[in-house]
Amino acid sequence: MRAGRAGMAPAVRLAAAGAAFDEGAGQGEPETIILREKPSLGQTLIEKFEQHATSASYAIVVLTADDEGGRASQGTHNPRGRQNVIFEMGYFFGILGRSRVSVLLHPGVEKPSDIDGIAYINFDDNGAWKTELFRELEHASIHIDISAAI
Repeated sequence: MRAGRAGMAPAVRLAAAGAAFDEGAGQGEPETIILREKPSLGQTLIEKFEQHATSASYAIVVLTADDEGGRASQGTHNPRGRQNVIFEMGYFFGILGRSRVSVLLHPGVEKPSDIDGIAYINFDDNGAWKTELFRELEHASIHIDISAAI
């Protein structure tokens, strides 16, 4: 893995799409790579995801209320992240380790129970989540100009 490279699950919503950041592509600023804009080259979606995800050194996963679910016996459904995003989050936990994955959680979205206890970064309308995320990225040696991003 190269330092300064971050991946993002392709189904998450941040700047309208998932992205990977490649530091050093420009003048030291990360270049956003949109997975859906990359050629498929005959690959399945998971093969394309793996090809780009394995070069990441950090991942950002955004859990939004795109799906609903719950126990069949409860009869109620809670807002939760899409199943593919949960899968991709687990994939990044496995290849990068939890310390190199940030999970951004929209208000009201259910936390996956099998990873309860990890630190989530809560989305807020004021944008305080950005400062928290940038602190995590800096700690992982992913350098982004916070003043340009906020």
